[in-house]
Amino acid sequence: MTTTLTNSTIATSLILLSLASSTSAQDAVQWRTEDGGNGHWYAFRLLEADCEAEATAAAGMFGAHLATATSEDENLLMDSLIPDSEPGAYIGGFQVTGTEEDSLGWYWVTGEAWDYTAWDTNQPSGGSSEDCLFMYSLDYANASGWHDNVHFACGSDTLQRPYIIEWSADCNGDGIVDYGQILDGTLSDEDGNGVPDCCENGDCLNLVENGSFEQGPALNECSWHWIDVAGNNAIPGWTVTSQSVARFRIDQDDTGCLERWRSFSGRHSLDLDGEGPGTIRTSIDTIPGEYYRLTFELTGNCDQAPNERGTAVTIGSTTRTFIHQCEFDGDEPWSTHAWMFRASDATTDIAFASLSNQGSRNGAVIDLVTVMSAGAPINVPAEYPTIQGAIDNAPAGAIIEVDPGTYGPFDLAADDLTIRSTGGAGVTRITTGLGGRGLI
Repeated sequence: MTTTLTNSTIATSLILLSLASSTSAQDAVQWRTEDGGNGHWYAFRLLEADCEAEATAAAGMFGAHLATATSEDENLLMDSLIPDSEPGAYIGGFQVTGTEEDSLGWYWVTGEAWDYTAWDTNQPSGGSSEDCLFMYSLDYANASGWHDNVHFACGSDTLQRPYIIEWSADCNGDGIVDYGQILDGTLSDEDGNGVPDCCENGDCLNLVENGSFEQGPALNECSWHWIDVAGNNAIPGWTVTSQSVARFRIDQDDTGCLERWRSFSGRHSLDLDGEGPGTIRTSIDTIPGEYYRLTFELTGNCDQAPNERGTAVTIGSTTRTFIHQCEFDGDEPWSTHAWMFRASDATTDIAFASLSNQGSRNGAVIDLVTVMSAGAPINVPAEYPTIQGAIDNAPAGAIIEVDPGTYGPFDLAADDLTIRSTGGAGVTRITTGLGGRGLI
């Protein structure tokens, strides 16, 4: 499809976060999902790159890739990033080397379908010698739209050329593009390479698809829809197995919404009460015998009695209950819960069921569901000589295994740790400090 571009106004609302105050060309822009976008981030950059390989590598140094325009709205957004000092910018489109037909053989560096184009009049026109895609600004006087441009040999010079780059990676699988979470401080990027540190060291590789419920049918601000067993309003990665649940969009900075909470991560969260108490399930790939840690955020849709909102979480065949105590005072707070488990199969099912009998959107609310590899349980005394030392250094949801012996008293303040004996109660004893003993 070929589209002729005009100087129309971009209807998309843009969030501009300055990465370098010295020039507006350094601003990064998000094409927000609530505005019909894909949640990706875009920026104009001058890169020392002559060819596709060099440009790809240069964009990768920012944790990005060369931008692709797969719709008119996306193309217009990218056009808006070109500064007045530049006629246009290169983007991530190239033609297969040696293709004789001007309009054939074009591809995106990301592998996306080449089914949208915005060629200028009489373009493309350069034959096999022009196989790079250059987009002229709509405000440029001498040209407008896409042109095929001359291919430069790698390493031919050290000039900086204009490019549009794009961030789309979501390494932790929470449904939010990583780069935005770097900008807002949710994820750290100490080396400044545009990739979250935890993604590079493997600490935040989430096995749950769409754990923040950001992916799914579009919702307006402060609104919701049912997701039911029939598949209405289905969201990627999750299946409703009983009744229905309610997916909400409540922006974190929305002061006008009358709902009693704000989303913890991103703009969406899930009330486990739909038209009735619901259950939703996801399945993850696991390695039998390996340990994993489930974490999730919990609050409640608390606009009436009772004072509790709860969920029964089932991993495999084991179920645990988690409760939110309603405060009925402003926005309900979130609390983090964790559960370390050992996989028994190559696929592990995880389900969240409402414990409410209210229905009609009055249940426990969950957000930011993650499952990550957890390594082995903490051992006492091999890793810590005392049980208290293990407790003080244990991450949420950890399992502490205690070898046979006699140990001093400890204070278990967290309710999400599991402490168990490797040899049984008969050989693992705890002194109370008051002349008595306990058993594990």
